Amino acid sequence: MAAGGSKKERDLANDLLRRFVSLGRAVGCTAVLCTQRPTSDVIDVGTRALLNDRFALRCGDRHQAEAILSAGTFESKDLIGTVVGRALWSDGGPTRALQFFSVSDQRAKDATSPGFKPIEAT
Repeated sequence: MAAGGSKKERDLANDLLRRFVSLGRAVGCTAVLCTQRPTSDVIDVGTRALLNDRFALRCGDRHQAEAILSAGTFESKDLIGTVVGRALWSDGGPTRALQFFSVSDQRAKDATSPGFKPIEAT
């Protein structure tokens, strides 16, 4: 959101985002922040500290995962590498592993039709 513009404009955008995140919870507004590069120059450290719920998909290295989830809150093997569909979620406490599975458009359409029979897991 604040990738372009002058330093003054980026600082203003970060200040407004931090204010929204901190005041939004009081009135029921939830912020969902997404980035491909979870570094302090992309999402301000102060803003990130205000986010209770954190969700991390597969990361390139330990440092990226720590930027999202905080150091020492997860096992590196859970996010780094080739585990397809693996994610970790934390609501301020210990992280919980999640696994997502790919569902084709046709299979999703079939699931809503009468007579649908799920595939047994093997």
